[in-house]
Amino acid sequence: MKTKFVKIASIVLILFVGMSVSANTRTNLSDTALMKSVYIPETIYKTTIVKKANVVYPGLFTPHLSNSLSYVENFSNNRKKYLTILYNKSKDFFPQVSEVFEQYNIPQEFKVLMAIESGFNANALSPVGALGYWQFMSTTAKEYGLKVNMKVRNINYKYTAKKYRSRKYRNRVKKYVYVDDRKDLLKSTHAAAKYLKDRCRELNNDWLLVAASYNCGIGNVRKAIRKSGIECASFWEVQQFLPKETRNYVMNFITLNVIFENYDSYEQGTLCFRDQIFTPVDTEINNQLCEENFSTCMTEVPCFRF
Repeated sequence: MKTKFVKIASIVLILFVGMSVSANTRTNLSDTALMKSVYIPETIYKTTIVKKANVVYPGLFTPHLSNSLSYVENFSNNRKKYLTILYNKSKDFFPQVSEVFEQYNIPQEFKVLMAIESGFNANALSPVGALGYWQFMSTTAKEYGLKVNMKVRNINYKYTAKKYRSRKYRNRVKKYVYVDDRKDLLKSTHAAAKYLKDRCRELNNDWLLVAASYNCGIGNVRKAIRKSGIECASFWEVQQFLPKETRNYVMNFITLNVIFENYDSYEQGTLCFRDQIFTPVDTEINNQLCEENFSTCMTEVPCFRF
């Protein structure tokens, strides 16, 4: 019985001493730095550029590369099917739009607004009533000379009535039809060019703010500029005061231009947005350093303590 008591007392004493030593160790560590980094000489690393960035930004957006590159890269990786569809459709529409924009000295980069607004669909109708290729609201469309749901006489009525003499078919022929120029490619594009020209003049040719105004209206852009407190503010200086939808709209405006400019390499999968850097490590030297510093790490870094 006495022997068992001595053994138990010895174990308790050992545990007590161990806890005291551990507490002292923690106290000493708190007085000094808890973490010490292991220095690895720079000679171990041999940085190599595996592939250089080859993305080309259109001239209009070159100053905005650093602020938009990450967004463009992520969007292009996640929405490839969408971008491919838009690019293929653009071939049928952009030549005509380019001719109109040249007449008004509008930068060709604004062509992609049609893709963003309607996806090249003449019948596209937004929840708030914007219609057509350029998604004009009725009031803005009328302001720029477009006919909106105007009732006009059907010029083909007499010919069609004669062709279908029976009453059964003649009753189907309408004497009057409703015309909406927002669905007319050339007329609506002329109106869009005039609108953009007015906004360029009002916003001091800040192309990103002009694009923002096309989405949320010139009134909201002016309000954002006032809130920023900067008289001639840029888009990046007022973006926090604009709706989130508008901020994304402007970034999509940049993205489509960049992808369309680099579409061949994008389609082939060779488009590179940043330099791809490879940094090999000399395994033998690295292992040696780890062995030399392992004991130090075990005692000086808390995460290694058992």
